[in-house]
Amino acid sequence: HPAEWRAAYVPAPRGPATLFARTDAPDRWLAFTEPVEMSALSYRTRQLAQHGAWLAAAGLALLAAASALALRRSGERHLP
Repeated sequence: HPAEWRAAYVPAPRGPATLFARTDAPDRWLAFTEPVEMSALSYRTRQLAQHGAWLAAAGLALLAAASALALRRSGERHLP
């Protein structure tokens, strides 16, 4: 398996904390970067950005539906 970094987001404790990690696999290892504090708004923004493609697709689908409805209604107004 190639090396792979994964982010872990956990609520920060109010006081000092100690992080523990272990692996039971003798051929695997763990590595960590220094913990970095992230505001709740930054966390939510990052979550939204990760789903950006889905949000864009949903927005385009809504735009297409609204455009089709508007065209249909404008066509109904011009009927004799």
